[in-house]
Formats: sequence, C-alpha cells, structure tokens
Amino acid sequence: MNAWQSLRRVVVFVAVGASSAGAQGKSPAKQVTFTSACACPTCHGKHRWDAKTDRAPAPASVPADHRLIPSQVRHWAGPGGDVGKNSPRTGKELEFFELTGEIRWVRAEDDGDIHVQLADQGKGANAKTASVEIPAGEPWCAIRAQLFALTSTTFPLKFSKHVDLPPRPGTVITVTGKPFYDVENDGGDAGANDRSGAKQSRTTVWEIHPVMKLVVAGK
Repeated sequence: MNAWQSLRRVVVFVAVGASSAGAQGKSPAKQVTFTSACACPTCHGKHRWDAKTDRAPAPASVPADHRLIPSQVRHWAGPGGDVGKNSPRTGKELEFFELTGEIRWVRAEDDGDIHVQLADQGKGANAKTASVEIPAGEPWCAIRAQLFALTSTTFPLKFSKHVDLPPRPGTVITVTGKPFYDVENDGGDAGANDRSGAKQSRTTVWEIHPVMKLVVAGK
C-alpha cells in the first residue's frame, strides 16, 4: 500500500466514524402518551400557549355571519404584522365562530391537541380543508371524548410527533370556538392561510382553537 492509499483510508475511516457518531448522538423524538381521551401528562406544547388555551365558554349562539363552512375560512388572509410565539389574541381571535364540515383527518399531536381537518360536505377526497383543534385537559375532556368516539382509538395511545386516527367516513360536525392564527405553521408569512396538513393534504393556518362546543350532525 502506497502513501496515497494509506492517507485515503485514514480519511474515509474518519469520515465514516464522524457520521456514525453524529447519528448516534442525535436525540430521538420524545414519546408522548395519551393515557385517556382527556389526559396527556407527557405532552409539551408551548407556542402561543396562553392564547391557544383560552377557556372562555361558547355562547348559546353566534351571529349568522359567523356561521361558516371550511371553504369560507380558507378565504381568510392571515393577520399580517409581527405575530410571535407569545402574542396575545387580537382581532377576530377574540370572536366566536361556528364551523360546519365533514371530517377528513384526525391527528393526535405531541402538544396534547387533537387536530381535525374539515372539508365542505360532499366535496371530493382531495378537497382542501380548514383546521380545528381541541386541547388536553379540562374543560375539553367531554369534547375530546366525543371526537375520539368517531375514530377507533384505544388508550393508552403512544407516539412521538403525531399519529393519524382514521375517522368514521362521512361524519359531519359543527364546532364553536374562537379562531386562532397558528403562526408556528405560517412558513414565516403572517399573511398566509395555507399549509400542509395530514397525509399531504392542504389545510389552513387559521384554526378554530380551542373548540368549546362540538355537535355531530344528526344528534
């Protein structure tokens, strides 16, 4: 073996060793557990958390112009300006809306939220959706139980980042809550209102979050 071959072998060995060490040093995704429909003691949400978990109860009714379907929410523009991880609610985030749509996706997330994507009723399988979310704990336990009952979920439910929960096909729900602009998913553009959702779908940056009332169609 000549000097060049020896040097090349040393370089390759060092590169492979560094790569292996880097892979071994990478922290695994933190596992969380939904111990019941209500509770996720290991969940770790932080982003705009005080605003996300506004506990104001839903009113008995909302104005007619605040009763929407998902395609109408998709036409909203983002609030613009400087929306940060600690920004309080402002503008339409202070008002209650009612949203009716067909459940297309249900996803449990590592911050404890249940993420639900709704499409206009009767639209095709690839229809774009609007999002609603339900936090863990009270006063959302009963609402979460309603939602999980529309899937085949069993507990404990363990996962790392998120897990998709197939809903009962064709289920239509009406939710009431305040809109929330999820700046964590706006791609750095506070005027945006379109982002990736479950399984390569498209959904809204605006969410009804938290849901304070949920009614299943026909019940």
